[in-house]
Amino acid sequence: FSALISGSEAAFFSLSPSVSDIVKEDETKAGKLVNKLLKTPKQLLATILIANNFINVAIVIISSSLLSRFFSFEDSNSTFRFVIDVFVITFIILIVGEVIPKIYANKNALSFAKFMALPLNFLNHLPPFSWLKQGLVNGTILIQKNTKRKSVSISSDELEHVLALTKE
Repeated sequence: FSALISGSEAAFFSLSPSVSDIVKEDETKAGKLVNKLLKTPKQLLATILIANNFINVAIVIISSSLLSRFFSFEDSNSTFRFVIDVFVITFIILIVGEVIPKIYANKNALSFAKFMALPLNFLNHLPPFSWLKQGLVNGTILIQKNTKRKSVSISSDELEHVLALTKE
């Protein structure tokens, strides 16, 4: 699931403008869903990021539980257990759940986006994802409003004066 969600991020956000135009004219159910999801990119990205985080945390919890069940670590060093839990599982998630799917999805963006359109649309409306998504999107909008750079108005005379000062 992590691979599918990560791949969908790469697929949706690497669609070229020419492919996006093709999707707009696509009358299939998947094509319409891709187009619908692309109309709200912030919400799509929020859904993808939230789902991916949930899945990756679940992977860590389940794999740690399975490791404890199948391997006795009572006699071992706790550092060894930590290395396996954190570094090995993280490496597997990174390669299998992030890098490989994104490479594949970049090369097959439209077909991957169509494949993932229905599951992402479902997640987009499924609580608690929909609630968290809305909070994340609203939070980023609020941050963007508060951090907008104020434009500096400077006349050409003032600019000439500054340039003259730097020459001197």
